[in-house]
Amino acid sequence: MLPLLTGPVDRRFMLTAALPALLVCAGLLLLWAYLTGISQALADWKALDGLVQWLRCTAFAVAVAFVSLLLAAAQPKFVDLFAGTWPTPLGRAAARVCAAYHRARLRRWTDLSQTGSEHKKIRARRVLSTVYPSADMPEEVLPTRFGNVLRRCEQYARARYGIKPRSVWPRLQPMLTQQSLIDLAAARTNMILMLTLTAVAWVFTVAALAALAFSDRAYLPLAVCAATGLVVTLAAHRAATPAAVLYGGHIEVAFDLHRRTLLQHLEIDPPGTLQDEIAVWERLAAFWEDGIPFDVPRSLG
Repeated sequence: MLPLLTGPVDRRFMLTAALPALLVCAGLLLLWAYLTGISQALADWKALDGLVQWLRCTAFAVAVAFVSLLLAAAQPKFVDLFAGTWPTPLGRAAARVCAAYHRARLRRWTDLSQTGSEHKKIRARRVLSTVYPSADMPEEVLPTRFGNVLRRCEQYARARYGIKPRSVWPRLQPMLTQQSLIDLAAARTNMILMLTLTAVAWVFTVAALAALAFSDRAYLPLAVCAATGLVVTLAAHRAATPAAVLYGGHIEVAFDLHRRTLLQHLEIDPPGTLQDEIAVWERLAAFWEDGIPFDVPRSLG
């Protein structure tokens, strides 16, 4: 996957880690209070000494901070997980099945873009231009819709300019304008927030279902908690794909507008033709990834 935009701890950390951590910790605390009895929990709280109450509030704040750090550290793993990187044997088997499904969907959308009605052609071309990788490389289709959006973004720079995003992006990012960096950070924040909300809502849903299965408390409130968690999980998961489309679009624009700025900073004369530019980027990738000197043509043997 494309490297994510990084930056100092700031408002993005509060939105993508601290807020979801606070929500899930508060939700689990309320769920526990309901299982033990709201009236009893309030009575026990009022009976505590003020210092003990303060210590418990501090412990809750520490727990939220700890979960926030865990969520922040897990963000790259969330991207891989939702993109379809499932390393277990069962996960790999499921990934093959899901990837085959999306390859079939890609073929269907490709056919519709050529033979469907005018309305279906427009819709199919919109899907193909935002969601799926190139139909010429079906082996690169990933098991999830979210993953295919990011894969298509990777293919964009490779197909048009011969750029390998993984090696070029860390060098291109400092070339971006301040406004481009702001737009990228905002788009990434929205995408990561949706992924994190999906994860924490799923944790809350599982906890509510476990309480529903093993507790003798009233059925309806726990069922409402589980249903609410499931709705939030599905809504956040669905919203992650449009957020990834927006993020990928900003990445594509960055390659379109600033790749030649990077060449100028590398003291490389901008190529006159697109074919020459593709050759330059391929040789730069060989230099950065394999250590092949840039001024020596690669052997064709």
